[in-house]
Amino acid sequence: MNGRSAEFCLKNFDKFLTVSKSCAADIAEKHKQYSSKIDYLYNTQNVEDIVQKSNMEEVSFDKNKLNFVIVGRFSDQKGPERMLKVIKRLSEKKPRVKFIFCGDGPLFEESEEFVKSNNLQGYIELLGAKTNPYPYIKSADMLLLPSFHEACPMVYAEAMILGTPVFSTDTSSAHEILDKWGFVCDNNEVAIYEELKNIIENQNLIEEKKEHLK
Repeated sequence: MNGRSAEFCLKNFDKFLTVSKSCAADIAEKHKQYSSKIDYLYNTQNVEDIVQKSNMEEVSFDKNKLNFVIVGRFSDQKGPERMLKVIKRLSEKKPRVKFIFCGDGPLFEESEEFVKSNNLQGYIELLGAKTNPYPYIKSADMLLLPSFHEACPMVYAEAMILGTPVFSTDTSSAHEILDKWGFVCDNNEVAIYEELKNIIENQNLIEEKKEHLK
């Protein structure tokens, strides 16, 4: 939302709800004269529907590997290019890890070419768009969100409902939602690499988060 549209809404509406406490604070800081109108309401989730859909397809990953799932569009905002570069660097250490991407978008073909040209087929699987990504999220060891920008992604809670820890870059609501239930790293390529490397080398960290999610 640009400044002009935010000003219009805040001026003409009695209440302005954002999707998280962090988003509300950001807008209140920029529009102090309307701060009393600004509040937040987390996105609601249909838990039964998510669980039911997660059981509609049997997804089998190699249990001898860590399986990380990335769900989202192949667009600049979602950071697929830097995620692929991180995976390429991680692959040099020959870890037993698989990265499964669910999604499509303008950067998909470019990403396919990157995987082929760098011989990363053993570490990366590009599944394309999935109308029901929940079986993949449920079966994964961790869900990754390498985005440059997010407000409060619904997939945070969707993964948590299915017992899957979330690894996210530091966007608007990441710490607010994930500090106990997942992992948050600085929003840059170096930090993503270092944090993932640490998790891969210390897999007990994932198990600790799963215990919290129970």
